[in-house]
Amino acid sequence: MGTAARVDSLVVDWPSGRRTVLSGLRPDSIITLNEKDATTTQPTPAISEKPLFTTTSGLNFIHQENEFNDFNRDPAYLLHALDRRTAGGGGET
Repeated sequence: MGTAARVDSLVVDWPSGRRTVLSGLRPDSIITLNEKDATTTQPTPAISEKPLFTTTSGLNFIHQENEFNDFNRDPAYLLHALDRRTAGGGGET
């Protein structure tokens, strides 16, 4: 806020979709707001007719996973290794 004498505006968007807008508030003041007192609703965003993504042709790529093992490169990683067979790392299958 710096040295401002008034808060320009305070906007509260409630979970119900309603909105409370206050203006001209003093800094360092305590206010109490209730969702039931909100008088306006949030504006509905415009839906664009233009798609974000389009289908492309000519892309000839298939991902192939390589079998790289960090523990072979640096055995110190084994101190922090989790067993890859289970999510918890316990080794029980």
